[in-house]
Amino acid sequence: MKKIGHTVLPFVLCLFLLSPWVRAEMGKKNEITIVIPEKVIEKLISDTLPVEITAVKKLSGTIWVQSIDKVSLGKNKIFFSAHLFGKDIKYTDKIGNISASIAIGNIDLFFDFDTTIRYDKEKQILYLKPKITSRADKDVVLTRLMETLTGDSEYPVEIQRLKSFVTRIGKTQIMINMDISDVYILKHQLIIEIKPKATKTDKQ
Repeated sequence: MKKIGHTVLPFVLCLFLLSPWVRAEMGKKNEITIVIPEKVIEKLISDTLPVEITAVKKLSGTIWVQSIDKVSLGKNKIFFSAHLFGKDIKYTDKIGNISASIAIGNIDLFFDFDTTIRYDKEKQILYLKPKITSRADKDVVLTRLMETLTGDSEYPVEIQRLKSFVTRIGKTQIMINMDISDVYILKHQLIIEIKPKATKTDKQ
């Protein structure tokens, strides 16, 4: 069973290079731009499911994201519906200075999410802030449980640095390094901008 910590689907944005449907082009800023349509994002997410959510504060038991659909990309936002399944769920919190636990048992729920993304160019970290926009069940306990899963926090996803590679032009060996300079969403597309940098490694 695949696992993911802290938030529902933070890792999915790291999968963009796996898709054969992405479009890459060289922009005016000497950057490579990779464009991924929202339908491809939905497929990439769906192909990784089900996935287990782990390390959730105040919550014990196991929760899986079973499926997602209705993926839509707005300006630096991802909207989607998710089917969550949980087993032996127990919620623990404090009422004043007293700890209280509620045994919830198994859950089988559908929620709509609005997730904002923000990319820190200096640290090369993608931040996601999920928020529930609608709930299938108005039960207070379940509402508190889902607020625990999402909260009002940003969740960091470190973007793996792209591997450098070496090529040779004539007798000159050149190393090419590539950094992800930006990640954002615009016009129903996920945009990844990559800045290549070439360095001579010898003059033989």
